Amino acid sequence: METGDFSGSSGVNYTLDDDFKEAVVRFQARHHLDATGDLNESTVTAMNRTVYEDIESVVVSLERWRWMPRNLGEKRVITNVPDFRLRLYDGEEAVTDMAVVVGKTENRTPLFSESIKHVVAAPTWTVPASIANKELVPLERENPGYLERNNYEMLAWKDNKAVVVPFDELPADAFYRDKLRYTIRQKAGPKNALGAVKILMPNEYAIYYHDTQAKSLFAKDERAFSHGCVRLHEPQKMASLLMQLDGVDPARSEHFLASKKTSWYNLDNPINSHIVYFTTFTDENGRLQFRNDVYNYDENITQALQDNSLLSIIAEEAGRTLLADIDSLNL
Repeated sequence: METGDFSGSSGVNYTLDDDFKEAVVRFQARHHLDATGDLNESTVTAMNRTVYEDIESVVVSLERWRWMPRNLGEKRVITNVPDFRLRLYDGEEAVTDMAVVVGKTENRTPLFSESIKHVVAAPTWTVPASIANKELVPLERENPGYLERNNYEMLAWKDNKAVVVPFDELPADAFYRDKLRYTIRQKAGPKNALGAVKILMPNEYAIYYHDTQAKSLFAKDERAFSHGCVRLHEPQKMASLLMQLDGVDPARSEHFLASKKTSWYNLDNPINSHIVYFTTFTDENGRLQFRNDVYNYDENITQALQDNSLLSIIAEEAGRTLLADIDSLNL
């Protein structure tokens, strides 16, 4: 009742009636749980969190907000990693809200703010050396010809220029050395890992937004599967909206994005992008939302606040207020 999930009678009820089931569904939705209305283990665990634990989570998010830029930008993209969602804003209006796939635990998506400057249709993919050596080279060893069949090409640097080296001209031991001496690039096309579009905000981490071939991952509740870049559920829509916010006619943006040849659009007015990490936040209706701490980041901040006696001061004061309110209900 205190959180607004249950709107039925204030009397104690020992039956799982419709009002109670609806309350459980609302609670599950706020905690990003499967909203079945059933009191399963994960739901009961979330319900058994104390008021103080919930307050600690809110305090951690407030601390993270303190680190954010004071001006997020009139037009801005906010990607919340634990929520696995991206929102594009034009002023106070959320122009689009879509699911994303973020980095897995061993390849965490970094948190940073930069400006989106480029939209690329039919992109190529220059494979990072770590992925090339750990994943693609073993596949080529096991299945000779794998790279060529999947539209990859080999590049060597000559006279400060990347030059394509045909597969039949590679040394016999090219894929059996300790470290690959070539750069692998996947050509644009239907097999490209980046799909039909990528969106660039130049940064020190080489992270960007892009399409993906692994569409089935968007059906999962928790979507930490990438190597660090952010995969978009509706990449064409996102790219078109960015171009339209930059003054491009919708028909022109759609024509550009349909290109089969690698093409770049440079935004005249770059749009701020913020990749953030909030395990608690309020939704558009002002309801408090909780998300799983997918990278286990909250613990360190909680500890730092405790070490500086900040967390306990805030939590105890807020807790006393909430407990007084709950006591007044005579439950």
